[in-house]
Amino acid sequence: MAPGVRRVLVWINGFCVVALLAAGITAVLLHEEEPRHPDAWDPRVVSLVQFVEKERGYTFEHPVFVDFLTAAEYSERTRIDEEALAAEDVEDLQQGEALLRAFGLISSDVDLLETVNDLSDTGTLAYYDSVEERVTVRGTEITPELRATLVHELTHVLQDQSFDLDRFGEDGEEVSDGQVMAFQALAEGDAGRIEHAYLDSLSEEEQEAIGGGSEDAASEFEEEGPSQAVAALFAAGYILGDPFVKLLETVSRAKVDEAFLDPPKSEEHVLDPFAYLDGDQPRPVATPSLDGADVRDDGDFGAASLLVVLAERIDVRQALKAVTGWGGDAYAVFERDGRTCARVDVTGDTPADTDELDAALRAWSAAAPRGSATSTRQGELVELESCDPGSQATAGSGGAFEALGLAQFRTMIAIEALDKGAARGEARCYSTTLVDEANLDEVAFERALREAVGIAERCRIGD
Repeated sequence: MAPGVRRVLVWINGFCVVALLAAGITAVLLHEEEPRHPDAWDPRVVSLVQFVEKERGYTFEHPVFVDFLTAAEYSERTRIDEEALAAEDVEDLQQGEALLRAFGLISSDVDLLETVNDLSDTGTLAYYDSVEERVTVRGTEITPELRATLVHELTHVLQDQSFDLDRFGEDGEEVSDGQVMAFQALAEGDAGRIEHAYLDSLSEEEQEAIGGGSEDAASEFEEEGPSQAVAALFAAGYILGDPFVKLLETVSRAKVDEAFLDPPKSEEHVLDPFAYLDGDQPRPVATPSLDGADVRDDGDFGAASLLVVLAERIDVRQALKAVTGWGGDAYAVFERDGRTCARVDVTGDTPADTDELDAALRAWSAAAPRGSATSTRQGELVELESCDPGSQATAGSGGAFEALGLAQFRTMIAIEALDKGAARGEARCYSTTLVDEANLDEVAFERALREAVGIAERCRIGD
């Protein structure tokens, strides 16, 4: 939707203030004048524009420029040159690295800027810049895969012209990081939905030529190695946005447009779409007290971000079950003895949910490098404090992608139940219980199906 770091890494919820640097300077300059538009669409995209309008049910207000770049040109446009950064930006980058180490997401030898550059460059195929109102594509040969990619980005253009993708924060409106992440997930899921429809319209030969690569955008980000958790944060909107939109559409086709007009309010809403449908609002949590230390940054941490953090050190099912009961949170960044630290206060929807969060955060803290993290219960709040362990920092278990995938699977199971006539409460119970309890190993899939029958019976209304 935009150069990777511009929108996607802001979902790290304050870990990396440099998340806005990729387009930050350009954005400030371009806000001084209205973006230019061409008089007509590039002939290479006219048929795709028509497809998007028909499939999405809206009409473009005006054409936008579409830049077809070589791989080298695309890299030059999306990567950040460290030497061009101002001193305060370098400081923000260093704080971002320290916080990612503090939360067990990168090891001490990871270069965050290089990681961000790789994700926004080779981890993406195209982006729509809503400030410049311009589409940039990696590729100059109009292949079926490139056409599918263009359909995705043109859908973002139509979303912007129909719903204003940058309307958050206007008129001094206070917007949380969780709202931003959830709205971007909605936009990505919607664009993925139209892209899938386009792929389905292609001939069998064209679909075979693509090989499914364009259909699974999240797979572009998944990688092995010490930066895997950052890649998971990068891809979270794609992974969670697709089933979120599909579930809304299953309930009612009008629900997708309604979500753009009344967007999800937190990461929890895309992690658990039933929370959005039920109008479950985040509970207000005050910024943690720092005992006199200066607050260097604060905000909301978010359920999806907490899932990624927990899953890197504890069992992924325990992590998902804990964050499913997320009620609200707040964090503050500070410095202690020359180390960057963060304190996070989180509460559950119910006392039992808070108990599960407490157990998960205690287990996570126990697995952290010695002396770097503590977790304590303070009434309705669980307080996590974690500091940068420096050279002792190690990457996590790699469970972040697995946990996000499990959340995605849970929503897809709920969609299947709804399609078969289950009520919303039944579908939610069935999908949640199946993921919590059933043996989901591929080898034991037949057993999982047998267990699912019993779970379905338990989740019937009145039982």
